[in-house]
Amino acid sequence: METKWKIQMFILHQFLIGLLQIPGGHVQLFVNFGVLLVHATQQLHLLGQILTRPKQETAVLGWWRKSAATPAPARGCGPEGFCPVWRPNGDLFPNMAYKQQQKNRTRKCSSKGKFDSSSTFWRALPGPVMAAEVKGVRSVMKLPRYLVNLGLNPAALAYAMTTLGASMINNIFSFYYVKLFINKYQISEGAFHQSQVVYMLWNAINDPLFGYLQDNSKVPCCSQRRLSILYGAPLYSLAFLIAWFPWRSYAPGDWLSGLHLMVALCAFDGLLTFVLLAQCALFAEISNHHQNRLRLIKYSQVASMIGSSSVLFCGMLSKNMEDFASFQAFNVMVAILSCVCMIYTGLHSQSQFDDKSSEGSVDSDDGDSKFSSPGVKTLMWQIFMNRDFRLFVLMNFFQVFMLAFFSNFTLIFAEHLIPPNVLSSLARSVMYGAGFICPQLLVLSCNRLLHSVGYYRIILYSFYLEVFMGIFILALGRHNYRILALFLTLSMVMVQASFSLFSLPLADIIDSDMQKYKRSTPISSMVFGTNALFTKPAQSLAPMLVINILNQFGYEELKDPGKHVNASALENLHSVMFYLVCVLPMCVAAIQVLAWRPFSIRNSHTVDSKYIDS
Repeated sequence: METKWKIQMFILHQFLIGLLQIPGGHVQLFVNFGVLLVHATQQLHLLGQILTRPKQETAVLGWWRKSAATPAPARGCGPEGFCPVWRPNGDLFPNMAYKQQQKNRTRKCSSKGKFDSSSTFWRALPGPVMAAEVKGVRSVMKLPRYLVNLGLNPAALAYAMTTLGASMINNIFSFYYVKLFINKYQISEGAFHQSQVVYMLWNAINDPLFGYLQDNSKVPCCSQRRLSILYGAPLYSLAFLIAWFPWRSYAPGDWLSGLHLMVALCAFDGLLTFVLLAQCALFAEISNHHQNRLRLIKYSQVASMIGSSSVLFCGMLSKNMEDFASFQAFNVMVAILSCVCMIYTGLHSQSQFDDKSSEGSVDSDDGDSKFSSPGVKTLMWQIFMNRDFRLFVLMNFFQVFMLAFFSNFTLIFAEHLIPPNVLSSLARSVMYGAGFICPQLLVLSCNRLLHSVGYYRIILYSFYLEVFMGIFILALGRHNYRILALFLTLSMVMVQASFSLFSLPLADIIDSDMQKYKRSTPISSMVFGTNALFTKPAQSLAPMLVINILNQFGYEELKDPGKHVNASALENLHSVMFYLVCVLPMCVAAIQVLAWRPFSIRNSHTVDSKYIDS
């Protein structure tokens, strides 16, 4: 034990040395950071298993004897000395399937203070061991009871912690990586396009691959949503750091900068997909009720609003990436905080279908076996034949395109179209931060509308508003700088806010698929993965298309707005940027209106329960 402790201290010591030596020794820093996070995750998971043993006890409401030494029923206990135990990792939503499971899954205590061997999930234990188990469960129960006393829903909070951690790093990555590789690492246009093509292919393949793996694998770290998040979180946070540390001092057009971008994009997206697919599946599987899903949306938006402030603080502390050493140090800190948040979800979240592997063996007695489940091609075909799914995918493709467009290029457009004497560096940081924080405030303020009107009309009206905003700013012109800055911010807010609601139609599509094909468990990850197969390429197409257009008007030579350049060429570049900012969103929103109007699932907000949880 002492040797193991010394090894852990050595790893931590090396990690701190690497952190203090930024930007030197990056490879060693990554290795030490990764080892530390993986080891910490393993220890936390082991602790969780010890405190909540056996596994099923964390899935349902159980019972214990309040006093192990007292054979008579303790005060406040039920018949035969059974006392209610608050389920540490479970769902607190009403009308769940756990009501029936609660009756079947109990543990009994004999007069000697030992659990009976006839209990469903408990073996006969000696008195001291049983007392230790009860003490451990009591310590775990303090957290959800404390959260309930604060008026928080533990299940929704556990779900939202992954949103908090992911939004911290996703927004920083999407906002800064294009400018970093183009302006600071000076990657060539050819290498940039090659990296984006590889990223686009990998982006399209990994989503249905991981979706099928998570829905059909027998390995717990893949089949159980919370374990996928638990073990994927450290690697996800580590992949986030790859882009911010150059592998050497890059010369303009260095081939290694292209390889660096390719590795950074593929590694980050692969781990992002693995973790967030599991979280998306949790959204559909925690509850089947519209009101409960709106609660998840509400908690998730609050978490996303807090996490999105990382862009604001990053811009303020690093002066919008001018102080690169501070930028790197801030991102290391954000990666650690993000990992901790997602690990919380891995320890405390729960799905209705986490016991599907054990239930599958029971169902096999009726002739249904897991091996008889359809293959990935069959599942994808069944999903794609859903007309509502096809309409949603078409609309979502353009939404992902615009999301990548504003996330990657708002910083560049603002630097060129808005003079420095109009907006100071601090004002720009606030503007960029507002583009990531205000969408969550908008969604939270529309919570009552989601109950009364439903997501279908809200999303449709947002597209109409984007068309109107584009026409207005086009008529106004680009020399009204403050209004242009407001338009850029509002466009980011509108696109991100409406995108935040897209889990609701996908969850309804999952429900209808489960009913149509009479599936024993929903193929949540597969639906989200198939959606990503067709929409994720837009994340690469947006920067490729925009960079290609800008370079045709000399952006590569004029990308530094402080240089003395040809005024006529700079004016042409700024005109092209302005038309991209107002005309492109307007045209895309018009296409989205045409794609979204025929969507048929419009009234799920009026149905309390689409099918009974039992």
